[in-house]
Amino acid sequence: LYSNTKDYESALKYAKMVVEAYEKEENYHPLIRAMANLNNIYLKLNQPEKSLVIINKALTLISKLPQESQSSETINIRSW
Repeated sequence: LYSNTKDYESALKYAKMVVEAYEKEENYHPLIRAMANLNNIYLKLNQPEKSLVIINKALTLISKLPQESQSSETINIRSW
């Protein structure tokens, strides 16, 4: 939605809310995906330092996933 409208500030606001919600729930798989989305928004906003922090945090959370999901999720995150 926000990529079509280029309203990255709104996208950032809502993406942070989603990340916070999944963090509270300790729901790691959707949290990692939400962080990858947040990473893309930071890149669109030309904030590579924040992008690097969030994507590295997502990579560290992969170890909390079931073993069978770790490899594919690592590939997914690194491709973002």
